[in-house]
Amino acid sequence: MGCLDLLLPPRLAEAEIRVLDGTAQGRVLQVAFVLKTFKLEKKNEYTETPIPGLNGQPLLFVHGRPRRLSMVLYFDGRDTGTDVLQPMTDVAGLLNVDPDTHAPPVLRFEWQRFELPCVLESIRKEFSSLHSTGRPSRGRMHVRFTERKTPQQLVEESRRE
Repeated sequence: MGCLDLLLPPRLAEAEIRVLDGTAQGRVLQVAFVLKTFKLEKKNEYTETPIPGLNGQPLLFVHGRPRRLSMVLYFDGRDTGTDVLQPMTDVAGLLNVDPDTHAPPVLRFEWQRFELPCVLESIRKEFSSLHSTGRPSRGRMHVRFTERKTPQQLVEESRRE
């Protein structure tokens, strides 16, 4: 956070992260994210196939990659006098392996009409303001979610195309 954030605070949007399986199934985390950091990425995987005697290599489609959603979550407890460690820890906990499923939980990120069944792939925390007690009062968390589909969903999707 720089001086510009003091003059022009980031525009925030409210979203929910729902836990779809495991011991925390049904849990909902309310989060705020910096609107201009919302990025949805989709890629395909190709391979080059060398053919002797040609002046190039044809590209062959291998498979599609899952969509990836990245953004910066924003936590601010300055007005309420609360620290941001617990809500940030709650989000970071979504990376942990669940004892029932032996994998991190499957989630659904929901914002307005946008929904993405996903898993939390990575996080990076930053703290930018402290209370007089030394506890963090403002922080950002860079998060990346990866779309999750079952093999059956992928097969059904390819039949519709």
